[in-house]
Amino acid sequence: MMKGVRIVVVLLVLAGLGWYGWLKQQGKPAEDVYNGWVEGEEYRVVAETAGKVKEVLVKEGELVKAGQVVAKLDDEAARLQLALAQANRAAAEARAGDVKAGSRPQQIAQAQAQVRALQASLQGALENLKRLQSQRQDVEELVQTGGATADQLEAAKAAEASAQAAVNSLKAQIDAAREQVRLLQAGATSYSLSAQDAQVEAARQQEALAQLQVNKARVVAPVRGVVQNILLKVGELANPGSTLLNLVDQDRLYVNIFVPQSQLDRVQLGRKAIVEAENGKLKGEGKIVYISPQGEFTPKNIQTREERATQVFKVKVEITSGGSSGFKPGQAVEVRLK
Repeated sequence: MMKGVRIVVVLLVLAGLGWYGWLKQQGKPAEDVYNGWVEGEEYRVVAETAGKVKEVLVKEGELVKAGQVVAKLDDEAARLQLALAQANRAAAEARAGDVKAGSRPQQIAQAQAQVRALQASLQGALENLKRLQSQRQDVEELVQTGGATADQLEAAKAAEASAQAAVNSLKAQIDAAREQVRLLQAGATSYSLSAQDAQVEAARQQEALAQLQVNKARVVAPVRGVVQNILLKVGELANPGSTLLNLVDQDRLYVNIFVPQSQLDRVQLGRKAIVEAENGKLKGEGKIVYISPQGEFTPKNIQTREERATQVFKVKVEITSGGSSGFKPGQAVEVRLK
C-alpha cells in the first residue's frame, strides 16, 4: 500500500516538474496568450473633382500599390481647358520673346518709311495751304471791288482752315511716328519686360491648374492595401468628396485583444508579442501600442471582486513585421505576449 502511495507521489512530482519546465521554456504563463482577429487602418478613396465614373480598374479583395490608379473619371472638359491654357501660355511666351529680343531691323525700317511718307504728305499739305491762302487773299480784294460776294469769301476762309487743320494733323502724326522709331531703336523698357514676364507666369499657373484638374480625374490609392468594397460603378456621378471605394492599409495591420482586469498588470505599452495564424504556419512580430483606459462589458454597479474580474480591456497589438507575408484583415490569430 505504501509502495503504491510513493509511486503516486513520485508521479505527481514529476508531472509538476514537467509542467514547470514547460512554462519556463515558454517564458510566460499560459494566460499571456490571447485570441483576436486581424484588422487594418481603413482609408476612404474619394473623388477630388466632379465627373462620371469612366473606369473602375480594381476588384474587391485585390491588393493594390500606393499610387496605383484605381479608377478614372470623365476628363473631356478638363482636357479642353488644358489645351486652351497651353495655347495661352505659348502665346504669352512668344510675345515675351519678341519684346526681349528687341525690334527687328525691318520694323525700324518700316517706321522710318512711315515718317518719310508723312513728311511727303505734309509737304503737299503745306503747298495746298499756301495756295488756298493766296486764293482767300484774292477773294478778299475782289469783295472790296464788288467782284466777289461775302459767301465766296467765307468759302475761301473755310477751305483755308481745313487745309491748316490737315497740316496740323500731319505734323502730329509725324511726331508720333518719329517717337515710334525712337522706341524701336531704344528697345523694350524694364517695365514692359516685367509686364510680359508677369503675363507668362500667369499663363503658366493657369496651365498648371488645368493640368491638376486633368490629374484629379485619375483616382489613385493613397497606400498599399486591400480593396474592401467598391461604392460607385461605371456611369455613376462622383462629386468632390464622394467615396469611390474603401481600402485597408496592408502595411498597418493590428490585432485587438481583450485582457481581463486581473491580468492588466502584465500588459504595458511597447511590450513585444508574437502573432500566429493557421496553427503557427504564419507568424509575425508585434507590439502593444494602445491600452483602453476603460473596461468593457462593465456592470453599472460593481460590488464584488468576482464581478470586477469579469471586466476586460481592449489592447491594440500592431503587427510590426510579417504584415506583408500573408496576414489579411478578418483573419483569426493568436497573440502571445513575450
